Amino acid sequence: MDAIPVHRTLILRPFTSYLSKLGASMYASLRKCNLPTGSLDDPGLYISSLSLWDFSDSMARREGIEDFGFLVGQDSGPNNLHPNFRQSLSAVPTLYRALVLTRKTLAAEASRSQITISRSDADTIRFCHHTSFGPEHPGHYQMEWFALMGMVGIAGVSPLEYRSLRSTTTAQTAMKTGINTNVA
Repeated sequence: MDAIPVHRTLILRPFTSYLSKLGASMYASLRKCNLPTGSLDDPGLYISSLSLWDFSDSMARREGIEDFGFLVGQDSGPNNLHPNFRQSLSAVPTLYRALVLTRKTLAAEASRSQITISRSDADTIRFCHHTSFGPEHPGHYQMEWFALMGMVGIAGVSPLEYRSLRSTTTAQTAMKTGINTNVA
């Protein structure tokens, strides 16, 4: 028997936070998608991944926000996994270690989502995000953008905060990598 994919309610919070900023009513949609409204007050609860994906898709459609997942991910950045994840990232010495920490954190927060990290040669590290469901789910587009913006946020922390930049200036590193150093 296949396990039911789950996410911690922490991953729902960036969506509800963004919707609250817009003044959007979301409680009826939470109930319609089988997400208990009380779960918002308990970050340790697990919720159905399918319900989370349904919620993101239904709110995007209802509010008419085609790029909802992108905007939510951009708003929360690396904190889309955990409210204080950006702080956790600042304690690691390299971008590679940040990706390893992200992989471990995602494994604890979502049962079927995962990040793989591979080194294809001495100068290249690839990281891939594998989602709970494939493109056949209507919410795939929103959740992929949400995850991608979180990963961009994680990589964007590096020029200012990772300790591996001791040998070069931030500006030189930014020119080499093309990463924006004006990260809030």
